Formats: sequence, structure tokens, C-alpha cells
Amino acid sequence: MKRRHLFEFGDQKWVPPLFKKYLHELLQYQVSKFYSPILPTLMSWLIENKIQEVTDLASGAGGPWIDFISRVRKEVPSFEVKLSDLRPSTSKIPYYPSSVDLRDPTSWPEGALTVFTGFHHLKPDEALNFIRTTSFHDKPIFVAEFTERKFSKVLGMILAPLIVFVDTLNIKPLSVLRLLFTYFVPVIPLIYSWDGAVSHLRTHTMEELQKMFRTLELDQNSYSFFEVKNTRHGMNLSGFFTIPKHKS
Repeated sequence: MKRRHLFEFGDQKWVPPLFKKYLHELLQYQVSKFYSPILPTLMSWLIENKIQEVTDLASGAGGPWIDFISRVRKEVPSFEVKLSDLRPSTSKIPYYPSSVDLRDPTSWPEGALTVFTGFHHLKPDEALNFIRTTSFHDKPIFVAEFTERKFSKVLGMILAPLIVFVDTLNIKPLSVLRLLFTYFVPVIPLIYSWDGAVSHLRTHTMEELQKMFRTLELDQNSYSFFEVKNTRHGMNLSGFFTIPKHKS
């Protein structure tokens, strides 16, 4: 299926902040459940490379680190994580104070980086530059996506409003406006469905990621790809991580 870099409502400045807030909170409720099976892979990467601190790029409302950090600290008590975004938000974990653009290496903080559900926002040339830059600076990175560029996944987003209707009831506080724009004037389910379909269409396949690394002619021992099943939610989590020459 051909990659399409269509727009997402969540990226648009003209979309009312209230709608973005409700969308981000919905995704935050879901994302930790989606990524839970990937934690052992992430833990191995952290421990084997002696990584004590990471900055998460394109964090949105917080991503899986909200749930992961306490679980990681059971194995690495001194572990720290900072979130970051183009428009920093607030959460239980502190955000890097300045705006951090996934596409702009000059804005990235020092040290190891993670990217969850953000790499599909990069066009192919931007993704290639991301890998090139992190490799050149021997910067440890861990990238993961739960989206897949498959016709069945895109078509399946037609039923996404039903998921929104159910999951919204578990999000607190359950305000009158949230109920209004979810059930009576269903703006949030429609945005969620469109953005979800576009995220699937934007996703770089494993074959495309592997081609990027081959294009850069990097040492094959300096990176690794992974695929992890989330059978409960019918997902195939995939991504890659790099192995720094100099351990932290």
C-alpha cells in the first residue's frame, strides 16, 4: 500500500485547543495498553546500553512513559525521563521547557531519545535524516509504532468511533463538554477516526526502515529492528533501536 502523507487534525494550529485536549487525553488512556508488550524490549535496550536517562520526543500528552517509568525504576532505580514536544504540555512527568521539533536536530536535548507513535510524522527524507543525524552523533534512539500501513487497518478506522464511545467513559473528569463533543456532536470520534487512518497511511513499513539503514551503510551491529505482537488489541508493534559505540 502506497504511503500517503496526508494532514492530521491534531497537527493543525486552527483546531480548537479543547478538541486537541480531549483527543490527547483519549490517546493517553489507550497508548499505555497498546505499548505494554514492548516494555521488555525497551528494558533490554536501556539496561544493555547502561542508559540512565532519556528524552522522549513528540510526547503529546505523555505517551507510554506515564505508565512505563515506575516499571522501569524497579530495575533501574535512578532512571529519569523527560518528555518533549513542539508545544510542551503538562503531565505527571516533567516536559523539556523549550519547544522540541522531531524534524530539527538542533532542538533535541542531549542524550538518549525515544519516539513512540511519532516517527510516522516524518516524511521519508526527514526520517532518513533523523537516522543519519543520530548515527553520526552516536545518539542512542528507540523508535516504536503501533500503526501499520495496511488496507485492513485503514478500513478498520471506520469502526473507531465505537471505541471512542466506550473509552471516553473511562476518562476523568467526564465533563459536560467532553460528553457533548463525543456523543451528541461527535467531533472527537470523527477527528480520531481520520487521524488514525492517516497515521496508518503515513507509517513507514519495516522494509522501508531497513532500506533507510542500508542506504546510510551503517554498521549492522549498531542497530536492530523488532516486531512485537499485542494479541489483546490485534496490533503488531514495530520499530528499531540503535546501539551506541560508547555506553552511557
